[in-house]
Amino acid sequence: MNKILCFSFPRSGHHLLVHLLAQYFSGNIEFPEGKSHNKKLDVGDLHYCEFYRHCYTLGCDDPLVNFQKNHDFELNSTLPLEWSHIVQCRHPIESVISWIERFDRRITDMDSWHWLAKERILHWKKFMHKWAIECLPLSIVPYHNLVKNPQLYLEKIIRGMGVKNIDFDLISKIKAPERSLRDVRKSPFFDANKFESYELMVLDELEYLEIPTLFH
Repeated sequence: MNKILCFSFPRSGHHLLVHLLAQYFSGNIEFPEGKSHNKKLDVGDLHYCEFYRHCYTLGCDDPLVNFQKNHDFELNSTLPLEWSHIVQCRHPIESVISWIERFDRRITDMDSWHWLAKERILHWKKFMHKWAIECLPLSIVPYHNLVKNPQLYLEKIIRGMGVKNIDFDLISKIKAPERSLRDVRKSPFFDANKFESYELMVLDELEYLEIPTLFH
């Protein structure tokens, strides 16, 4: 099996992707979604680890691991020898809203929230240039498409992992659990002018990654 590093910008659907892979490699389209949130997961030929909760080693010390998550928060990660990579992405405004809601709930004033949001939008831009634009990933996995058409990305990733006899019938039966796409206008920190300016900062990247715009 080939080894794949998944460079996923935070809140871009990584656990959803692992769950879909677990369905395939277990041969069970009813595979419990909660089990795919583990820091280490061994299902059939899938041997997954989450860098931040399992080993803090890029590429993992466990030689069996063949799929690993990394956020490259400091933008200083390098791809280990013999590893390929994929990139998970989402519209940066959606990702950043979700990221702040999940991990920075104590930020409640407008100015602090928008300062942090702008910094993370800029980080998204650098992240995507590093991993999706300036080098060639096996696959770019936009969240909105993964939710709608998981089969397309599963086939690419499973093929990239070196599976010789892909079970296309099984792939066709795998469905993403229902996810409601975020309406950024419902954020308590929504400011039309600011949100539009954030999107302007990344229009070229959105076009390259084939992520639909929200305001332009």
